[in-house]
Amino acid sequence: MKKLLLPLAISVALISYGWSQNVAVEKTEMTPSKPISSRYEKVSIEDILDKSDDPELIKLSGEIIKKIQCSTYLFRDETGEIRVQIDDNYIPDRGLLFNTPVIISGEIESASHGMPFRVDADKVRYFF
Repeated sequence: MKKLLLPLAISVALISYGWSQNVAVEKTEMTPSKPISSRYEKVSIEDILDKSDDPELIKLSGEIIKKIQCSTYLFRDETGEIRVQIDDNYIPDRGLLFNTPVIISGEIESASHGMPFRVDADKVRYFF
């Protein structure tokens, strides 16, 4: 029994120390200079399509209508529709729900080479 206690105590001490070091690193790296919510400007799809000086980080409220291809979806608000790129790591645990109110925070990808504007999602949040 005594032979098991010493290795167990050492293992617990090493794991605790390593975990505490990782937590400290995450806290310093994840602390933004501004709150996340204030870094994203709430806009409509019409604002994105009409402005040439679009904000880089935006927040849209509306619905995901359908899947277009692999990780590209069609998003709609009261003012129009736009393509949204949502990588698997940004999809909520419950999956994507179509025709359900959602807030998407992300970055605008400007139109180029005949392709329309697109939003690359950083966060997808449903509200009920």
